[in-house]
Amino acid sequence: MQRIYEWRSAFASEALKAVRKFFEDCEKSGELVNTEDRAAYINWAVPQGDNGDTLPFLWCTIKAADEVHEEVGTSSHFES
Repeated sequence: MQRIYEWRSAFASEALKAVRKFFEDCEKSGELVNTEDRAAYINWAVPQGDNGDTLPFLWCTIKAADEVHEEVGTSSHFES
């Protein structure tokens, strides 16, 4: 149980570092420099409510029943 706690804690710490770095890089490039812009981006990137099942950083979904891949066609900073 302790190992799971340590893993989750490390994962959360790295996630916070990544988010901080993302916003620092955006600020250096002149994007998302104020609170309103950052809030609008977060509302887009992390949707909630009825549309919370479609996240912009996902690039495809898999339909297991008929094994057909469907392109979502969104783009974001998270694409590789």
